[in-house]
Amino acid sequence: MNVYRLVLEVSELCNASCPACMRIDENDQIQVDLKEGYRTTPQDFDLWIKNSEELFANLERIDFTGRFADAMTNRNLLQIVRRFRAVNPYATINIQTNGSVGAINTYRRLGADPNVKIQFAIDGTDHETNVKYRRGTKFDTIMKNSRAFIDAGGWAEWIFLVFDHNEHQVAGLETLAKSLGFKFIAVRKSHRFNINNGQLEPQGNNVIKIYPPKDSKWLHNKYQEILTNQKMAVRCAAHDRGYVYISPRGVVLPCYQYAELLFPNQPAIYNTPGVQEIVSVMQSHNESLDTLTIKDNRSLSNILAESKFLNYIAEKAESRTLDYMECREKCLVNVDKFSGDYYGWEYKRLAFDKVS
Repeated sequence: MNVYRLVLEVSELCNASCPACMRIDENDQIQVDLKEGYRTTPQDFDLWIKNSEELFANLERIDFTGRFADAMTNRNLLQIVRRFRAVNPYATINIQTNGSVGAINTYRRLGADPNVKIQFAIDGTDHETNVKYRRGTKFDTIMKNSRAFIDAGGWAEWIFLVFDHNEHQVAGLETLAKSLGFKFIAVRKSHRFNINNGQLEPQGNNVIKIYPPKDSKWLHNKYQEILTNQKMAVRCAAHDRGYVYISPRGVVLPCYQYAELLFPNQPAIYNTPGVQEIVSVMQSHNESLDTLTIKDNRSLSNILAESKFLNYIAEKAESRTLDYMECREKCLVNVDKFSGDYYGWEYKRLAFDKVS
């Protein structure tokens, strides 16, 4: 496998409780597989690097992000970044956070590194709007942390996930973000709504519901395929961008969208047909989460070289035959108008500085 980038989830914790997040169960509670709230330690990261120093030294980018937690909840994040910088001084480091957690000094120190980006996931231009989905966050804290990062020289991007309750704010987002020093905005389309009899249903759980945007241009590609019969195909972002995902406990998976495999005690996630299809593929190659976990006697480089499951998925992606339900759910593109945007993110550049 050709790996140029790692996506690392370094925490099982999050200060927010977004109703459609996979960390929240159908009853609006933290799901059982995340109750322990494990955070990757600097010693864990040392183990990930051990016997894989060349791989880490040649990485172009490392992303501290994922599917179910916020990297800034890991109080050891700066130590982990320092350990990475010891073997790779210049690769881009990208961190995704809701911005309402983490010490302000951490943001300042990260901002001082010229090759660090932070993507702030803020779904509103004021507290009342943002908190409808990013429950548990504080807009004032987000603004203070983003300002500390930007003032220290950091490259900040604003990610805005569109729903019914905030789509009216998209028009003013560029002006506000630019005035605050953000370099990019990314308007993102949710793929978590359901379709029933041709109608989009709200996402969320039995307690909280979030409704889809009224304007169809903010609908994810998978709904365009279903509702308009447009020709869509799967383009594997993980393969095309040269990355694999590592969970907080060191499990190596082809993509962070496969993180559902980590939650066997959450039936609403793990027992879905799409996840079970991937579980079956993994088992058909005589592999398990244990065999894919980095250990003293099993380095990251060894796993990437020897895992039949990982290499099978990579081969399917290379031949454009990766058509599993989970992949179609996340990575559909309009093949007639392909622009490299796999996930329904529309980026707009707000500055003319060179991107790190």
